Amino acid sequence: MLYYVFSDSHGFSGNMLAVLQQKLPDELIFLGDGELDLLDIKKKYPDLVIHNVRGNCDVASTARLQMVIRCGRKKIFLCHGHTMVVKDSLDTLIDNAFAAEANVVLFGHTHIPYTGFSMAMDIMNPGTIGECQDPTYGILTIDGFRVETKIIHLNSLQKEWTLIRLFDGIEASGSPACQKNGPKKVMCQKTLSYKTKVFTSNGRQFYKHKHNKSPVGLFLLLCVLSNKRCALLF
Repeated sequence: MLYYVFSDSHGFSGNMLAVLQQKLPDELIFLGDGELDLLDIKKKYPDLVIHNVRGNCDVASTARLQMVIRCGRKKIFLCHGHTMVVKDSLDTLIDNAFAAEANVVLFGHTHIPYTGFSMAMDIMNPGTIGECQDPTYGILTIDGFRVETKIIHLNSLQKEWTLIRLFDGIEASGSPACQKNGPKKVMCQKTLSYKTKVFTSNGRQFYKHKHNKSPVGLFLLLCVLSNKRCALLF
């Protein structure tokens, strides 16, 4: 099953229509803030199945704040994210999705594309598909037990970020622009305060969440800015 995942169009349907004109998905998911923009899509593609939730800017909407849809054996948790303070942390979002026994978690609100994996759930924020400098959207593919999330940048030579499924079942997200050549290099992705990085040690990769700023990291940053050599003692 192929899903296009849009969010935060904020009164501009042009980018969504441009994407759909290239290829239609099996179903479309809209994560809020721009529900009225879906009218243009429904008019042009009346047979396209659309799942949508309400965002904080959809003041007249009667859509639900969150919902779960099924694709075969997989459950997909949808929400905009404003009621779960996703700009500060993903903890509440992850807890709610886990309680719903979800396999995939989709949210918006931050306007920042994100892919990750936590509590055995694939997580994606497609960013904003609105009229902005770098509009983005997500592609969710579910084929049996296989789940793939992908971020597409409309106006960039760097076209996509993909969730990378690692050999030991632990997963991580990354951008081709951040990934350096070689099996033991570091790969990273820009996110909010919950920045993610992939570290490698002895050829084994693992995924780590950071929800808070690290005092050690701030100390090292100050050392770099002051152009001094620093030694950290424990």
